[in-house]
Amino acid sequence: MILSELLSLPLFNNFKQINDTKGLNKEVTGTSIFDWESREDIKRTFSKGDFVITTLARFRNGNYDDNSLDALYSIFELEVSAVAIKKAFDFDLPDDLIDYASKKAIPIFVFDTTYVDDIIYVVKNSLITNSLNSI
Repeated sequence: MILSELLSLPLFNNFKQINDTKGLNKEVTGTSIFDWESREDIKRTFSKGDFVITTLARFRNGNYDDNSLDALYSIFELEVSAVAIKKAFDFDLPDDLIDYASKKAIPIFVFDTTYVDDIIYVVKNSLITNSLNSI
C-alpha cells in the first residue's frame, strides 16, 4: 500500500506533516513502534517500509542525548515509509534531524487525538486487504 493511500483514510485526518518531502509515494509494508530501542535493536527489528509510530518519550524535557538521537537517525537510515509522532510530551526535533529525514524522503507526522492501537489496526487491515485484492 502506498503511503498517500493510507493517509487518505479518515483515521489520519489529524496528522500534520512537519517536514518537506515528496515521500508520500513510499510503500508501507508494516508497522513498528519506537520507544527505547537502541541502534542495534532497530537494525534487528525494524524494516524498510515500516510505518513507525512513537511518542518520543525519551526526548521529553529536551533530553537529546547522543544515544537517543543516534537511534532516531538509524530509523531514517532504514528507509522506513514514515514516522508518526503522538504529541504526548512537549519537544522540538532538532532541525538537522528533520533535514536528514527530508533528504531521505521520509515524511514525519505529528498527531494527538488518534490512538496508537487504532493506527496499527488500520495499517495491518489495509495491508491485508491490499494483498487480497492483488491476488
